[in-house]
Amino acid sequence: MDLRARLARLDGLNRKPEPPLRADVQEPGAALARLGLVETPGPGGPVWMSGSEAELDPPPGDVPDLAGFLRRTCAGGIAPGDVLFLDTETTGLAGGTGTIPFLVGAAWWDGDRFRIRQYFLPDPGREDAMLAALADLARRFRVVATYNGAAFDLPLLRSRSVVNRSRDPLAGLESWDLLVPARRLWSRSLPDCRQQTIETHLRGAPRGAGDIDGSLIPRTWFAFLRGEDAGDLERVLRHNRRDMEGMGVVFLAVCRWAGAVDEPDRHAQVGWRLAWSLARIAAARGNLDAGCAWLARALDVLAGQGPGPVRDLAPAGLWRDGLVLAKRARRHHLSRRIIQAALIADPRSPRLHREAAILFEHRLPQLDRALEHAFQSDEPRRVRRLQRKLSRAGRACPPGREEGSNEHADQG
Repeated sequence: MDLRARLARLDGLNRKPEPPLRADVQEPGAALARLGLVETPGPGGPVWMSGSEAELDPPPGDVPDLAGFLRRTCAGGIAPGDVLFLDTETTGLAGGTGTIPFLVGAAWWDGDRFRIRQYFLPDPGREDAMLAALADLARRFRVVATYNGAAFDLPLLRSRSVVNRSRDPLAGLESWDLLVPARRLWSRSLPDCRQQTIETHLRGAPRGAGDIDGSLIPRTWFAFLRGEDAGDLERVLRHNRRDMEGMGVVFLAVCRWAGAVDEPDRHAQVGWRLAWSLARIAAARGNLDAGCAWLARALDVLAGQGPGPVRDLAPAGLWRDGLVLAKRARRHHLSRRIIQAALIADPRSPRLHREAAILFEHRLPQLDRALEHAFQSDEPRRVRRLQRKLSRAGRACPPGREEGSNEHADQG
């Protein structure tokens, strides 16, 4: 046996067996039709797509002002029907020109109906037609809403439009990334801000059965291209539809809080973490009064729950945010409440004692209390200055705190 024959035999032994082909491999359209996809004429050529609806009522009236919730909002009134929700399923998460969006989900409110449309890519050669169909749909809207799409979905679609020598299908639309308000509202209350975590929190229950793990989605499409069983594509389509509907749920919750953040008295039952978050959002909107009211609400809730929950103020550093807001609003008694609550959580914090010393020396003149906190803030200069002030006022230093008798005053 010559060398060529030996190599051929070795290649045959090492080659993996070919996967079983679909019975309809010559007609992949039959498999797609069974999944509810229909080949439809489009501006750039025929595209495979499906349409469905979800029971999801739109926000009443126009979308409320989302300043403070989003980094940037549109000028002028935005109706619910002006917002296009978008989510992609891709061949990977790396991004760049090598990643292909093989399924693009789009959803919007058409009156009281929440319509969902899915564009499916049966082979890479039809990508330009899919992008053209998406661009044609996007012309109706003013805003594109995504979940982490500003960092992934939208740049990916721009890259694919460059590869296909076409125009960005979403050019001209304002981008609202719902991950931003989700983090601002719930990052203090939930273990993470993944979309499904937020959905479960808002709905009170996780998604039902029939979904697919995200890591399996790319290989499902590749299996379809190889002619293997396309059964898992149904789960991918369902996963994408649920993502679209979930974005609508998150958007509605953000709208509800945007309509209420400036009126804290309207909501009696709010957890302290959410109230703390709403305080920051109100301050970012320029409403310091509402921000301070939310802070006071959070502190009231904490006071009624005992020392356990109060300890959560220290590790998260939340007291710093609240104190900055209270200082900006010149609410000195609110500053005192924040410091007192934080000291319960971290009684040895030099920074907290320093803030308390400053507050009682300059804002709520109580020099005795300022000196007590100064001793614990490791600031000998402040200690000596307060001792001189007390001496000039004819008041004695607190017992055991005479200059030179305390270890804190001897340091530095």
